[in-house]
Amino acid sequence: MEFCSNGVAVQHPERNPELVSDCAALLAAKKALDQSGRLNWNPDVSIRHWDGLGIDGSPDRVVHIYLLGKGLTGEIPKELIHLTALDDLILSQNRLFGTIPPEIGLLVRLERLGLSDNRLSGEIPRELANLDRLLSLGLGDNQLSGEIPPELGNLPKLKRMGLSDNHLSGEIPPEIGDLNQLESLVLDRNGLSGDLPPELGKLASLQWLSVAQNALTGDVPEELGQLENLEYLGLSDNRLTGCIPESLWQVQTSSELRLCR
Repeated sequence: MEFCSNGVAVQHPERNPELVSDCAALLAAKKALDQSGRLNWNPDVSIRHWDGLGIDGSPDRVVHIYLLGKGLTGEIPKELIHLTALDDLILSQNRLFGTIPPEIGLLVRLERLGLSDNRLSGEIPRELANLDRLLSLGLGDNQLSGEIPPELGNLPKLKRMGLSDNHLSGEIPPEIGDLNQLESLVLDRNGLSGDLPPELGKLASLQWLSVAQNALTGDVPEELGQLENLEYLGLSDNRLTGCIPESLWQVQTSSELRLCR
């Protein structure tokens, strides 16, 4: 922490101890996150000029990390959990590997978590269900495996969930139907099986539902016909049977299924 108290990285460090702590956490995180040395996170540079950071609040804290497409090649460091004022953590479109640290679930102020388009593996941590302010969860285009944690149905403010292009298996948890603010659910190109949960028909705010290219079976639930705000329905390349409810005939769709008559 002494590097962040030099008066350069954080001006007037004696007045900004929380920002000094954030600075120290980021310098520790850089060792794992930035193996190619692309970030300018350095105690000899003002933290206000560090790549991808947003600083705000009273007192000043790091509230945003936005490092989209920065060529990062390391792992997601656990040291990020010390950034307790963080609202946004966006690390998409890099070459990050390893697992998603369950400790991210301690960042209880997080509103947007973007880790898509990396090389992350392992399971989706159930601890992400602790992020009850989360609006957007983007984990698509990785190598994640295992089942979708049913605990994700406990995210009351979630509007967007993107888990496509992974190796996820098992059934779609019916608990997803409890996400009454959800506007977009994208689960394409995984190994999901079982029936489409009729509980998805409770997602009154849903505009985009796509589960294409999985191994889903059974009839299309009639309850999907209750999705009055739906604009797109992607069901193609599964083993689904039955027909698309009449109330969804006007919805743009990707499906080999017939329309109900």
